[in-house]
Amino acid sequence: MKNYRTFMLTDEPKIFGIQITSGLPVFLLTAIGLLTGYAPQLFMLGAVLGFIMNWYFGGLPIKYFYSIIYWYLPKKLTWLMFKGSPDSSNRLYMR
Repeated sequence: MKNYRTFMLTDEPKIFGIQITSGLPVFLLTAIGLLTGYAPQLFMLGAVLGFIMNWYFGGLPIKYFYSIIYWYLPKKLTWLMFKGSPDSSNRLYMR
C-alpha cells in the first residue's frame, strides 16, 4: 500500500532542528570562518543575524526565500538553482 504524503508548510526542511532560512547565515558564515581562521567570530555574527532574521521575518518559509532569491538577484548568480526559469529582469506582461 502506497502512502502519498503531501508537503505541508510545517514540514519545512531543517538542518539540526533549525529552519534553513534562519540557520543559513550561521552555517555559511561558520564555513567561511573555518576557511579563513575566524570561525568563532563569524559564528557569533551568523548567530546574531540568524536570530534577527527569525525574529524579524518570523521563520520565513523556504518557498518565499526562493522567490526572494529569484526576483532580487541577477541571473548570473542564480542560473544554477533556476535553470528552467526565465530571467527575472525580463518581465513580459500579457494583455
